[in-house]
Amino acid sequence: MTNEISVVGNGSSLVDLSKSQINTINSAQLIRCNWCFQDPSLIKRDLFIYFAQAYKHDKNLTRKLHESLEAKELSFEKSVTSVLYVENPNLCYLDEGGDCLWATSGLQMLHYACRFTPQKIYIAGIDFYTHGRQTKWVTYDEKEKYLDGHGISKSFGESPRDSIGIQHLWNNVTLVSREVHIQTLKDRHVTVHNMVTDILFLIDLVIRLDGIELVCLGVPTLELLIKTIQDNIDGGRSLMLAPEDPEQIKASYRLWRLVTKLVRLIP
Repeated sequence: MTNEISVVGNGSSLVDLSKSQINTINSAQLIRCNWCFQDPSLIKRDLFIYFAQAYKHDKNLTRKLHESLEAKELSFEKSVTSVLYVENPNLCYLDEGGDCLWATSGLQMLHYACRFTPQKIYIAGIDFYTHGRQTKWVTYDEKEKYLDGHGISKSFGESPRDSIGIQHLWNNVTLVSREVHIQTLKDRHVTVHNMVTDILFLIDLVIRLDGIELVCLGVPTLELLIKTIQDNIDGGRSLMLAPEDPEQIKASYRLWRLVTKLVRLIP
């Protein structure tokens, strides 16, 4: 068992971390993702786990990651370079274009950290849709061009303005089986991130904590969302069950009321 884990995203809030907060992050085993090797902060480069679901598709990320490793600017014990699936089958949605809605790297890292049953998880750099990234609908050819060239002019902590990976609207989604979701991902090679998807993942995460303490460092929106979930999870795991009987239907109503409440908390 790992007693303490730090899960750190690449949000711009990292620049506001105090020396004490950075020391706290560095005192634990560290999980980071994607372009973390460009981070100019004093957060350590010796990682426990490195996450990059775009590793096989974002050629620029792959090249620059390997350059950083060869220069000994970064090291890690383990890596996760594919989409991380969790147990709950009620998180598998397709958007109106048929692409897989799935959690961002930050939420995937948090879920993965819980598998090690630490006593405490420190969270930083997961700004939760407060970075102003815009959405963009694209054709298949545009998507392939984006994946081929993404990151060339990207600076650390900057969200690409033409990202295909973010949607703020939850329109015409379809709940599918885990098997269909996985096969669709294999066929299309892309996941779309949505505020509601991440909120559902966060609710599922908080319900599963089982004694793990979450400590937020410089991420006030995420901290508020976690506290609100903790204050509103009457019924616990039943919130995430599919509505197959009257009691579960009631739980489903409670779940979506909570989701709506949480969306309204995001500035």
